[in-house]
Amino acid sequence: MILSVSILTGNEACVGFIRSTQTRLPSILSTQYTNRGPITITSDSGFLSAGFTGIGNESHPYILDGVSISDYEECISISDTTAHFVIRDCLFTGTGGTGIKFHSVQNGSVESCLISNKWRGIDFDSCTDCSLNDITISNGDFGVYITSSTGCRVENSVIHGQRVALDLHSSTGLIISENEVYHSERGVEIGSCTALTVTNNDLTNSGFQVSGPNTSYWNHTFAGNVVNGRPLGYFADVTDTTLDASSYGQLLLGHCTNVTATSGVFRDIDYGVVMQ
Repeated sequence: MILSVSILTGNEACVGFIRSTQTRLPSILSTQYTNRGPITITSDSGFLSAGFTGIGNESHPYILDGVSISDYEECISISDTTAHFVIRDCLFTGTGGTGIKFHSVQNGSVESCLISNKWRGIDFDSCTDCSLNDITISNGDFGVYITSSTGCRVENSVIHGQRVALDLHSSTGLIISENEVYHSERGVEIGSCTALTVTNNDLTNSGFQVSGPNTSYWNHTFAGNVVNGRPLGYFADVTDTTLDASSYGQLLLGHCTNVTATSGVFRDIDYGVVMQ
C-alpha cells in the first residue's frame, strides 16, 4: 500500500486519440499486391488450399506474402493449428472487424504487414509461440489484443490512432519490445499477466497500465521504456523509499509500502501515476 505520495501534475488527461494521417510503412512492404478475399483456416491441412506455399515445418514454413485483403469482418482467421507459418508483406484494410485473428494457434508469425481501419488489428486468443514483427497498425480501436496466450512476441512495430494500442490479458511469458505507440488514447494495458518482458518501447501521449490481484501479476521485466520522452518508472514490491518523480514520464507502483514520490509533473497521458 502506498502511504504517502506527493505528485504535482500538469495536464493528466490524455489529449485524446487522433485518427492519424501518418503511416510508417513496414520495411519490406510491397509496392504492388495481389487482391484476394478473406482467408479462413481451421486445421493444418488448410494452408495450401488457402494459397500458402511451403511445407509447414520450422525450416520451411507455410508462407503467404504480397496479398491485399479488404473486408468489414476478419481478413484472416486461423484456428487450431500447430504448423509453422508466416504471413508476410501484406495489406489488410476495411472498416470494422479484425485484420488477423489467431485462435488456439502455435508457431504463427506475422511480418512486415500494414493493417488499417480495423476494429482490432491483430487478435491472439489461446496462442503459443506466435509473433508479430515490423507491423504498422493504424486507425482502429484495439491495435494488438492478446489473451490467454503463452510465449508470444510483439516487436519492432508501430501502432497509432487506437483507443488501446496493446491490450494484454491473462497471458504469460510475452515479449513486448522495440515498439512505437502514438496518437492513441491508451498505450499498453496489462491485466492479470505473468512473467512479461517489456523493453525499449516508446510511447507518446499515452502510457502503461498494469493490474492484477496479487504481486505475481507485477513480477515482470521492465527496462528501457520511454513515455513522452522520459523514462518509465516501474517499481514493484518496494518498501521505505522516496522517489524523485521529476525524471519520469510515468510511474507504475505495484504492491509497494511506505513509498513517497515527489516533484512529479505528468502531462499528455491518461494516468501519470498507476498504483495498486
